Amino acid sequence: MGDQCYKDILERNRSDIIDDIDSDKLQDIYNDLRSANIMQPSNEESFKTGGVGPGIQKARLLDFVRRRPKEDVETFCDILCKRGDAHVVKKYINKDYKPPTENNNSNNNPETPSTSASNTMSEEITQKHIDHIAETIAGDWKKLATKLPLKEGGVAKCTTAIKQIQTQNPGDLQQQCVDMLTEWMTSAENATKSHLCKCLRDIGKKKTASEIELI
Repeated sequence: MGDQCYKDILERNRSDIIDDIDSDKLQDIYNDLRSANIMQPSNEESFKTGGVGPGIQKARLLDFVRRRPKEDVETFCDILCKRGDAHVVKKYINKDYKPPTENNNSNNNPETPSTSASNTMSEEITQKHIDHIAETIAGDWKKLATKLPLKEGGVAKCTTAIKQIQTQNPGDLQQQCVDMLTEWMTSAENATKSHLCKCLRDIGKKKTASEIELI
């Protein structure tokens, strides 16, 4: 099964997967994904932003996994099976899925985590980046949201998402900026530091972009 096939399946069965993953095992899943170098601590922070419950956290997690390559999605499936959610994998992701044995994991994949980490570390957007941007460009966060864009599918969808964020924290521009960046980071396929810095420069925030590259 290829990358796009997994993406389509995770999108199509998104609600069912979110409902069926055991919420009590969520922290264990986070820990396992970090151990596999698929997820960074900052990703977990973004999933929990706003003190949201396990349902929203699972939604953010699944959107994150959907953007990962095939190998990482299969590791996610292994972790679900390990944590007692094999039925989720079999029912909604791949009915023919067979988790590799521990022996195969140790023999065949020893370098995958480190390779993945080295490829993604420099492009990782952390909470420090988000906070710094919110502090320096808060009043222009809507320009950045449109440039990123916050939502794919045209200006209308992006405008709607912006209005929802404004409604959640009326008058608090800094928090609105944090919420916007967090939502974009957990849902966009192009959520990388280089793309973020390019968009900052495009809206005239060259100094902020340069500062983000150094953090």
